[in-house]
Amino acid sequence: MSYDGNEEIDWILGPDGIGALAGGQVFETGVPDGTDLQRYSATDPRLRPYIVARFATPFASTRGRAAGAGEDEQPHVLSFTIVVYGGVAADVRRTRAAVQRRLVDKRPSPTSGVITSSGGFSYARTETEARPSRFESGMFGRVFINL
Repeated sequence: MSYDGNEEIDWILGPDGIGALAGGQVFETGVPDGTDLQRYSATDPRLRPYIVARFATPFASTRGRAAGAGEDEQPHVLSFTIVVYGGVAADVRRTRAAVQRRLVDKRPSPTSGVITSSGGFSYARTETEARPSRFESGMFGRVFINL
C-alpha cells in the first residue's frame, strides 16, 4: 500500500473526478503562467469558471493505527481544497456544486475511504481597476487512504 496520495489525487483530477468539469479548465496548485483562460465571448470578457485543486501532504491518522506497524502500513488522511473561480457568481456556485456531487461519498481508490467535505467558502474579489470582479467558491475535502 502507499500513503503518498498519488492514486487518489490522480482520480480526483481525472475524468471520473473533476477533470471534465469547467470545460476541462482544471489545474493543480495554480494556473500555469501563460494560460489563456476561457472567456464568455469577445464582447463579454468575464472569465468562464475554472478550477484549482490544492492537496496537502497526507498525514498519519489516529484511526486504525497499530503499534507494531510501520509508517507505510498506517492509514493516512489526504486533505484538499478545491476552488472554483470565474466572472459570474451563479456559474461559479453551480460549478462548485457539481464538484461536490462528483467527489463527495466517492471512493477514489481501492484502498481509500470515501471523500468527505468539511465545509467551504465563497467571496468576490476585484483584482484591479481594469478587471471585472472574480468570484470564488470552494470546498474543503478529505479522504482516508492506505486502508
